[in-house]
Amino acid sequence: MEPSLSLEPLAVHPNALLIKSLYSAIGAQDLTAIDACYDDEAYFQDIAFRRHRKRRIMEMWRYVCHGKPDVTFDVNTISADDRTGTGRWRAKYVFGKTDRKPGVRIDNAITSAFVFRNGLIVEHRDDCDVMGWARQAFRSPIAVFIVGHVAPFRRGMAGLKLYRFRKKQKTD
Repeated sequence: MEPSLSLEPLAVHPNALLIKSLYSAIGAQDLTAIDACYDDEAYFQDIAFRRHRKRRIMEMWRYVCHGKPDVTFDVNTISADDRTGTGRWRAKYVFGKTDRKPGVRIDNAITSAFVFRNGLIVEHRDDCDVMGWARQAFRSPIAVFIVGHVAPFRRGMAGLKLYRFRKKQKTD
């Protein structure tokens, strides 16, 4: 007797669904749904930010979502188990836009690594091609070199932009 093949989809781990929910929420600029993905004591890190605790992570996501990024991801790149997970996503957005400057278009491919506890994200680290990002964001070879190679400078710039955004939000 031949074994029967089931055409039912394979079960997806709840933490893989959590990653999918996070990416979808970022794309929809749904801050409530993003907030629901993180543990209160979570940690986030990417090329621009290092944020401890959900409250501070959500300050960053408010800033990011304010720019209305176009987020895409392939569910086939998402994998997770009880403790860790990974995924890949793409964010397209305008960088450096001000009242006087139109900014430049960025197309950033990002790889995420996650750690989970009790069905929530406790650690989220995003990684991308830093020099590729810098070449899109800046036209000056000196700026590309500095921003691409000097992480504290990059984080300082991002922190200043976040500070100005938060200050403006309080006055609006």
